[in-house]
Amino acid sequence: MNETILTAKDLKFTYPTSNLELIFNNIHISIGEHTLLLGDSGTGKTTLLHLLGGLSKPTSGDVHIGSQNLYKLSESKLDAFRAENLGFIFQEAHLLKNLTVSENIQLAQSLAKKDVDKNRIREVLTKLQLDDKADAYPNELSRGQLQRAAIARAIINRPRLLLADEPTAALDDKNTTHVLDLLLETAQDYNATLLIATHDKRIKDHFSNTYQL
Repeated sequence: MNETILTAKDLKFTYPTSNLELIFNNIHISIGEHTLLLGDSGTGKTTLLHLLGGLSKPTSGDVHIGSQNLYKLSESKLDAFRAENLGFIFQEAHLLKNLTVSENIQLAQSLAKKDVDKNRIREVLTKLQLDDKADAYPNELSRGQLQRAAIARAIINRPRLLLADEPTAALDDKNTTHVLDLLLETAQDYNATLLIATHDKRIKDHFSNTYQL
């Protein structure tokens, strides 16, 4: 039986700029294996992913990673906990343009209050076939290389949970399969649980645990 990595209960979120209240039907989410948050555009997938990953604070409800209640932490402690235990992969890579690939990954180590480990960075880049791009800047990379660099940054601290937001959006079938295989293989290699928010029903059959929004 898989260890439960994430649990969430009675999440509610009110947008600060309106009276619209987004309620996820008070569902109780429990994640101990690779999981999909599946739903059409506008159903709140990204918002829910941000709540589960500590990027946005719910109006009410609790999120636990392991035994830690995320929203009982101070902002600074939440930042440190998130950097050490969670890895984020967004639709766009969001690498800092003035830093090399290696420096972007070093920054992720520093944010988790870890010593910079260049051997570890080299190991991860080699695994993702990016070892020859360590000193390249983001504008020198192809889209596929940018995505792999973002994955490298997400896994550098050996997070327990990898959260990916629409990683296969706008990709054809061949590249969708490639990216999904890469994410699943990477999660397995680094003993992480993968949580994907997506509207892409092509990948549903690869996951036994799915939450439909």
